[in-house]
Amino acid sequence: MPRKGSSRKNTGSSWRSSGKGGIWVRTIGFLASLLMAWGCAPAILPQAKPVPDPNELLQRLRERDSLIITLEATGSLKWQREGEKGSVEHVLLLRRPSAMRLDALSPMGPSAVSVSIKGGKAEIYVPSEGKVLRGQVSTSLMERMFSLPLEVEETLGVLCGIPPLCVPSSAQSRTEGRAWVLDLECDDSRTHKQISLDPEKGDPLSMVILSRKGQVLLTVSWDGYRNVGEMRIPTQIRAEIPSRSSRLELRIKEVDINIPMPEEKFHIIVPQGTSVEPLS
Repeated sequence: MPRKGSSRKNTGSSWRSSGKGGIWVRTIGFLASLLMAWGCAPAILPQAKPVPDPNELLQRLRERDSLIITLEATGSLKWQREGEKGSVEHVLLLRRPSAMRLDALSPMGPSAVSVSIKGGKAEIYVPSEGKVLRGQVSTSLMERMFSLPLEVEETLGVLCGIPPLCVPSSAQSRTEGRAWVLDLECDDSRTHKQISLDPEKGDPLSMVILSRKGQVLLTVSWDGYRNVGEMRIPTQIRAEIPSRSSRLELRIKEVDINIPMPEEKFHIIVPQGTSVEPLS
C-alpha cells in the first residue's frame, strides 16, 4: 500500500473526492473553466433585422430612385472583354432618365474618346482617328461601354446605385447572411432579379439577373458608399456578363449630384472635316 504523499496522482484524486478540499478544488476548476470559456468564446454577431414585406422594399427602392436627377463624377474605368483589357481615367455626366456624357482621358489629359447620349441618339468621337460615329442608342452599346446589357435609362440608374426594377408578377423578401434579399419575377423581360440590400443603411449591395432557366445573365455590385448631400452614392461599381467573360469596374473619386446640367454639357464639339461613320 503506497504511503501518503508518495503519489501526487493518487493523493490528488483522493483529495478531490472528499471533504471541503474537494469542494474548493471543484470551485476553482469551475471558475477557471468559466473564465477560459469567457475569454475564448467567439463574438456573437448581432442578428440581421427582420426583413420587411417585399412591397415595402420595392417602395423604398422607388423612393431612392426619385432622389437622383443628375450626377457628375471623375474616376477610373477598368474593363475586360474577350481576352482584352484596359483602363482609363474618366469624367462622367448623367442626367436622368436618358442623357449621358463620358470622356475617357488620355494619359496626357485630353479626351481619348468622348461619348454623348441624348434623345435616343449616340455620338462617339475618337480624336486620334479623326472620326465620329453616330447612331441610335441600344442595349448592345450599353453592353460594350459598361458590361450592362440594359436600356439606357436602366444603365444610368445602375451608375447611380439604383437597381432596375419591374412590375413583378411575384415578389418575395428574405434574409441571406446579414443582408436583405428581394426576389422579383419580371414577366416583361422574362427574368428573375435578386437584389441584395444593407438592412442598416438601405443601400443596394448587389443584383443578379437570371433567365427563367436559372442562367446568370448579369451580376452587379455596389460598394464604397459615400454620403453626398442627403444621398448615399456608391464609389465602386462592378458588372459582369459571365457568358461573355465581360467585366467592368468603375471607381469614383469625386462626385456631385443634383446640380444644374444644361444641354450644352452633352454636346461634343467635332472639328470640321472629321469623318462621320454610322454606329453599328
